[in-house]
Amino acid sequence: MSLDRPHASVAERLSLRSLHDAVADCRACDLWEGATRGVMGEGATDAGLMLVGEQPGDREDIEGHPFVGPAGRVLDQGLERAGIARDDVYMTLTTHPSAILRADEAEREEAMDMFVADLREVARWLSAR
Repeated sequence: MSLDRPHASVAERLSLRSLHDAVADCRACDLWEGATRGVMGEGATDAGLMLVGEQPGDREDIEGHPFVGPAGRVLDQGLERAGIARDDVYMTLTTHPSAILRADEAEREEAMDMFVADLREVARWLSAR
């Protein structure tokens, strides 16, 4: 896996729909192979809280939504106890599901570097709106 692969700039996309399409079509690294789909973040675009999960699990890969599996149920309980509505939070995940499990340590680190760069782009894009 190499960072020399094409990387789309989020700042040029002017809608969450186009960002969703970019996630669905992303082939910037090998981690998309073997996944059912990319899982786009969801929630309030003006959220004061963003939760980032490490990777989609089986349920997220099948359903295409973040935090819908067993960990999502635990998260929902925690949010409820804290008095935070799930709809008030933006939730996302770092990469495609099972692919990260078969990646070696260098590939996982590279994927995390790409994810951090993407988060910075998204933050810059959202702050410019």
